[in-house]
Amino acid sequence: MNELRLRLSGHVEGHFAASGSHLSSGYFTLNPAFFVKCVLADGRPADYCVRQEKEMYQAVTFSAPDCRTLTVEYEGVLDGTTGRYPYVKEKTSDKCYILRSETLYYPVFALPDSTEYWQNLLSPQEENRFQVTVEVLGGRRSCTNLQEISNGVYEGHNPTIAVGDYRLEKCPFGTIAYFSMELDKLAEIRRTAAYTNDFMNRYKTAEIRNYQIVEIPAGLGSFVLPGTLFLAGELDTRQMIHEFIHTNWNPRCSGTVQRSRFFDEGVTEYFTAKVLACYGLQDVKASRALWEAQYRSAIEAHPEWKVPIADYGARGLGDLSYSYGPLALFALEDAVGETEMKRIMSELLERYQQEDVDFQKLAALFPAGATPIFQNYFYA
Repeated sequence: MNELRLRLSGHVEGHFAASGSHLSSGYFTLNPAFFVKCVLADGRPADYCVRQEKEMYQAVTFSAPDCRTLTVEYEGVLDGTTGRYPYVKEKTSDKCYILRSETLYYPVFALPDSTEYWQNLLSPQEENRFQVTVEVLGGRRSCTNLQEISNGVYEGHNPTIAVGDYRLEKCPFGTIAYFSMELDKLAEIRRTAAYTNDFMNRYKTAEIRNYQIVEIPAGLGSFVLPGTLFLAGELDTRQMIHEFIHTNWNPRCSGTVQRSRFFDEGVTEYFTAKVLACYGLQDVKASRALWEAQYRSAIEAHPEWKVPIADYGARGLGDLSYSYGPLALFALEDAVGETEMKRIMSELLERYQQEDVDFQKLAALFPAGATPIFQNYFYA
């Protein structure tokens, strides 16, 4: 397990200690705004060299053969210009800011955008687990996706931390951490969670529990981690429903199949449209028109992307599942009828909680009459 101790204000001070096989890489990457104060191998000073990379990170090589523990102390200020990606605009001078993996605010033993880097984020192992201690100065508080095990000490993967003048609202589904939301917006979130939960229990019995919504400044972009939605700007009811469905109502699949994004994003968008229609927020016809426009725009720009859903993972086209995935499911519903489709989707969620689903197993849930449509969307 990695240990990360943070002291946060308008300035970041970090103490990072790691052990495990990834130390054999001989380097780590870090946000270039941070100054590395020292590198210790098994508690003793280690030689290290820092080089700036064009891709907006610094790579720090170190000489510590066979060391069991590496400790790095660093500090710095984020000014919104050193994020690894264009959407990473964090400024530690802001009243509210966030630290996330894309900020590279702690040492990472992989090159950003490498297969290893993304594998560590999407399928973390024990050596990617963190224990994080956060001290926030200036009267503000921190919110994180990690589980708090004691006062100010958290554990989990992919540590993401928001710092600001937060107030906490306890809800049946969990917690809302906010700094500017009005009471009517808080009530809207609670209602959305309640009716999403009620509707989805028609398919599989489950409850949204221990979920956290953390408000972050508009312009940073909303994003989701397991158990936590970091919500930027205005509330988007469709997005809220979508994220609540992710909590309990996706079938299990292997990492290879998951790369297609169909069984998480395609299935979730299908259910999102169902919830919206049930509560009179948007009819299914409008949802289908939205997906058709999104898919058409993508294919017109990139004709080579017109491949079957089963090939999305291998081709790196999983984002198309947000639009073409639910279109495929509604085409199947048109063929078998709404009642039969409800039975099939319920079976999908119930049967594949403990067992991995794939496209062949999904096809087997449908009657033979639906085979041509299934083949057209998933394999043709």
